[in-house]
Amino acid sequence: MKRIFPRSIHNKFQLSYILEQYLRALQESPLQVPLSSLAFETRIAEHVFQRLLNLRLDPKDAQIIQAEDFHILFSNLQFRYPTLKIWELEGGEVFIEM
Repeated sequence: MKRIFPRSIHNKFQLSYILEQYLRALQESPLQVPLSSLAFETRIAEHVFQRLLNLRLDPKDAQIIQAEDFHILFSNLQFRYPTLKIWELEGGEVFIEM
C-alpha cells in the first residue's frame, strides 16, 4: 500500500478514477457530503465535477481537460477535508482512509 498525492499524477483518466473514489468516500462517510454541497463549499460548479468524473467513461473531453484541472479540484477538496487520505493498494485499486 502506498500513499497517493493527486498533484503528482498526470494521467487524467487515473485522476478521474481517484476523484470518483474520493467523492464516493465523502458521500458514504459519517459526514454524508453530497456533490451539491461540495460544489457550494468549493465554489466550483457541479457540472465541472461531473465533467471531470465522466472523463473515464466519456473521453471526448480528454483534449480539453488538463491534469491541472484535477490538481486544483483536489487541492480544494483536501483543504476542506484534510483527514481523507488516498492510498493505492497492491492491485492498483484506490482506498480512501478517513
